[in-house]
Amino acid sequence: WARVLSHGPRRILGLENQILEPGHEATLSIYDPNLGWQYNTAVNCSKGENSPLLGRQLTGRAVASLQCGHWLLNPRP
Repeated sequence: WARVLSHGPRRILGLENQILEPGHEATLSIYDPNLGWQYNTAVNCSKGENSPLLGRQLTGRAVASLQCGHWLLNPRP
């Protein structure tokens, strides 16, 4: 699945695959498939509040991202 979810979209958009090795800028996400959290207005980044997921308990969440050498940490809800 990793190849389908990472290389597939880049291929469809005509983007080159990224290389994860020293000397190259990396963009990646760290995902915790077991992290439970509740989607609510406090964690909603959208201006819309009409999501059917609001108030639901969800499992799995990106906990950090590395974008062009800068760590972006996602606070735990």
